[in-house]
Amino acid sequence: MAKDGWRKSSFCATSECIEFYQYGDGIIGLRNQRNSHGYALLISPEEWRDFIAGVKAGEFDLPEAP
Repeated sequence: MAKDGWRKSSFCATSECIEFYQYGDGIIGLRNQRNSHGYALLISPEEWRDFIAGVKAGEFDLPEAP
């Protein structure tokens, strides 16, 4: 975990990652690791749960190349 509390996936081996932070009220912040002083996207706990469920269900998988 970064000193400021932002975290990234353990699968990220570069600086090309998205970081996340959970605020005290449950809101999740997402930001680009390369622009850590830029804006963060704030989403509700419900939206975060829906996103994670979609990832696990393969909703965001890229189609296989022909």
